[in-house]
Amino acid sequence: MTTEELPKNTMMLMVQVMRDGEISVLTGSNLDDDLDEEQLEYLNDVITGMFISFENMMNLYAFIGSMASNSEDMYNELNKKGIDFEPDEDLLKALKDNKIIPFDKKKLN
Repeated sequence: MTTEELPKNTMMLMVQVMRDGEISVLTGSNLDDDLDEEQLEYLNDVITGMFISFENMMNLYAFIGSMASNSEDMYNELNKKGIDFEPDEDLLKALKDNKIIPFDKKKLN
């Protein structure tokens, strides 16, 4: 895809997996000439920053993606099973008889 094929005022970050397993990161933009020079410079800086950070922090992005997937999987698993909590009879009795010792949250060092 050439940058001219992109819709107007579009920037892209494309990740391509090569046959040898290497990953190629490409950027492109088709920004309108009507944008003022300051906007063009800012948007070009954004896409350049994305390119550099993506290439250099691929492992970080994979780690964040893995955490998000695992969190979603865990969330879905918990929602399927549901959590059944049945308090112990001694706890219920202690609550009823006000035998719970309060503690000062400010002194939890």
